[in-house]
Amino acid sequence: MTAELRLQLLAEGFSPETVQKLQDVGIGRKKLAAEATHLFVETLEEKRLSDQVFSMRMSLRSRYANPSPVLQLGTIVEQKGEYAVCVQPLCDSVRIDGTRMFPLLLLETVSEGDRAPSDLTVPDPQASGGYVRLRVVPKPSRILMREFNGGSAGTVQVRWYRKVGRFSEVKVKGRGGSWRWVGDLKTDHAQRVVERLSSEFSRVGLEEAEVLRQGW
Repeated sequence: MTAELRLQLLAEGFSPETVQKLQDVGIGRKKLAAEATHLFVETLEEKRLSDQVFSMRMSLRSRYANPSPVLQLGTIVEQKGEYAVCVQPLCDSVRIDGTRMFPLLLLETVSEGDRAPSDLTVPDPQASGGYVRLRVVPKPSRILMREFNGGSAGTVQVRWYRKVGRFSEVKVKGRGGSWRWVGDLKTDHAQRVVERLSSEFSRVGLEEAEVLRQGW
């Protein structure tokens, strides 16, 4: 694709005229839908990185130096290679006097190169490429209940160790791990996770006549 066509695509978007020109050079609608990013980069590695950064910014909140992150609805954490998202309601994440239990929904890691769909992309300096794709599996059985101490502000605040933010669990009999803070979902994305999870809690299992299932 020529530089002139790239500039036209940036200026006009996918207008009928631009789409027609793309089709004339062998870029059909299916390829546009699957690999539109590749139109603006030179290599597949650049395309992959651009897609990962874009998907991350679509779902994660921007974070600045202040205020420090707190454990609440939508907070994504990691421990020993396992990722989880906090599904504690916002109203239960504040005014903490002492300790409080927090539900963490385990997320499923999607292997790099796997064409399976995923829900989130998060930064991970230990992963090849610096990013990890995650899938939300809204099953109550995947919820971990962990206890944390509230701080002076009545919230569970992150603590920084060598520029890595961590939430430390309450130690029980000398045992209690810590979770690395990864990021925070945007409000709508966090609410969607809760909605999907709550629908699993309200799912009704019935024994029905097989004739109804088979459509005899």
